[in-house]
Amino acid sequence: MGITSHRFLFDENYLAPYNKKHKSCIMNELIERLTKEAGITPEQAKKAVETIAGFVKEKFPMLGGAVDNIFKTGDDN
Repeated sequence: MGITSHRFLFDENYLAPYNKKHKSCIMNELIERLTKEAGITPEQAKKAVETIAGFVKEKFPMLGGAVDNIFKTGDDN
């Protein structure tokens, strides 16, 4: 595997077209799944995802842009 095969992990512009079209989809789907499968409220699920995203950004700063792009919500407009 070459470096370019991991481009999507580090280049926030790589996912830009996808995120513009589906910017709230990933976060909302994850919140729904956590609510259903873990039996927690949507507010708790959102906080859990935000906590995990923050942890990943703290421990792996090079993924910060990708994490921000992946976990955008409709509230971020």
